[in-house]
Amino acid sequence: MRVIDPSNNLLSLDVFHNAPVIVPGNNIRKIINEKRIEEMAQSKSETIIQWIAQDSNQAVKLTPSKLKQLQTIPYTKCGGLPGKSKFVVDMPVMVTRNISVELGLTNGLIGKVVQVVTDCKKKELVDKVHLQALPCCVIVSFSQMEFPQLEKLQKHEVPIFPMQSTF
Repeated sequence: MRVIDPSNNLLSLDVFHNAPVIVPGNNIRKIINEKRIEEMAQSKSETIIQWIAQDSNQAVKLTPSKLKQLQTIPYTKCGGLPGKSKFVVDMPVMVTRNISVELGLTNGLIGKVVQVVTDCKKKELVDKVHLQALPCCVIVSFSQMEFPQLEKLQKHEVPIFPMQSTF
């Protein structure tokens, strides 16, 4: 048995703040991520930005209860797309599929959320917690990337657009 002295800072949250966490399942990962988003929003006095997937079915009209049920299905069974997405400005995010191999926007790349754009034509930024529709894009900064700077964005910033998946 090992006993850790309470005065030892080994177990402080600051020590493990940016450490990757390996867990035995997606449900535990989801719980940890949700908690981390809440902590980050509180510590930075930022708003949690959330939107819900825009599910549709060509053959059947989806009732509100069916839409709510669809949001609870694990993303691993929905073409890799979650039923709900939550973001906080400055939170780390990971690319989970190859977006542009040529530019290096590949699976596993880690960046930070810069802003969420709700209307690309008006360039409106998020001003409320629950979006009624999917955002136009999420601007993410990948500081370790070198690619041509895009107009009206800072160096290393890239817009990530919503995806569609059939399941």
